[in-house]
Amino acid sequence: MKKITLTFLLSFFISIVVAQDGNRRIGIGAQTSFPIYGLSAKIGFTDQIIGQAIIAPFSVSAGDYGYSINFYGARGIYRLTEPDRFAVPYAFVGVGLIRSTYKLGYLGSSSTNLLGWSLGTGLEFFPRFVDNLGLSVELGYGAMSVGALGLSISSITYGVGVHYYFR
Repeated sequence: MKKITLTFLLSFFISIVVAQDGNRRIGIGAQTSFPIYGLSAKIGFTDQIIGQAIIAPFSVSAGDYGYSINFYGARGIYRLTEPDRFAVPYAFVGVGLIRSTYKLGYLGSSSTNLLGWSLGTGLEFFPRFVDNLGLSVELGYGAMSVGALGLSISSITYGVGVHYYFR
């Protein structure tokens, strides 16, 4: 059953890709939204409605001590104009899971899962000299719940992104 479901989903996404007119609907690149940065993939369901997945599997360690933070998130993006312009304004809403782990040597380790959300607006630029490249800047508001402490942290967020779009 899993193979049938996977085959169906793969066929569905391939049909979306084939049916597109090549108007900046599939992109890969990097995205930051302070304090997270990671690898990003975008797929357009229409010229205006975009889905984005962001993963950030990064860590820093030194022997028995270290810190790792992993982020897995998804966004919905709505382009406010046609994507064939030089600058395309957009609105976004996103959710994600942040997993942080500390290794404290002989004291052991500790890990925490944080659920977060964000919403905001941005502007994606498509330079004329590189047709398939998109550069974005954005400003938003985000929050994450720190379950172990029973509180929520919220702040203004800002970010940048660079994506290569396939035609």
